[in-house]
Amino acid sequence: MAISHLVDAQVVARRFAVSIGTVNRWVRSGVVPFLRPSRRVVRFDLKKVEAALEALSRKEPKDGC
Repeated sequence: MAISHLVDAQVVARRFAVSIGTVNRWVRSGVVPFLRPSRRVVRFDLKKVEAALEALSRKEPKDGC
């Protein structure tokens, strides 16, 4: 994976129309894959994040059951 394909939490939040807090929760709970090149820096591959969220949405029931 090339470094140029990695984006920060703000880009992920904009892409999926959620807050940065939501992206941070996804990271803490392990919902989305991420890289942590340093202690305070988190980066994402948008294609992998999208795949993870699609897989999660397929697992969850749509009708709330």
